[in-house]
Amino acid sequence: MQILDSHAQLAGVGRATLLRRMVLRYRPRRSVAPAVNLAAVGELNAIGNNLNQLVKLLHQGRAPLGLQALLEELLANIRSLRRELLGLQSPGDRKAD
Repeated sequence: MQILDSHAQLAGVGRATLLRRMVLRYRPRRSVAPAVNLAAVGELNAIGNNLNQLVKLLHQGRAPLGLQALLEELLANIRSLRRELLGLQSPGDRKAD
């Protein structure tokens, strides 16, 4: 409440007026991605994190040989799919195999 009172005092208005002005200026952003996509992105993030850890092991020379190209391609595909689900890229923008 002290911060709110401080801002109200700086603006030269009462607490209620300051709050009203703040609420009237607030414009929530609509998500461009459906909720189901957001849930899928969460799952992809977890999978991507695990793949990233495997790639790190490969770069350190501590993972089985022959997996590097496959894991890096899979990680790139997951990142691309995540962007699609969030509406940041269209399916046609995905790299061809």
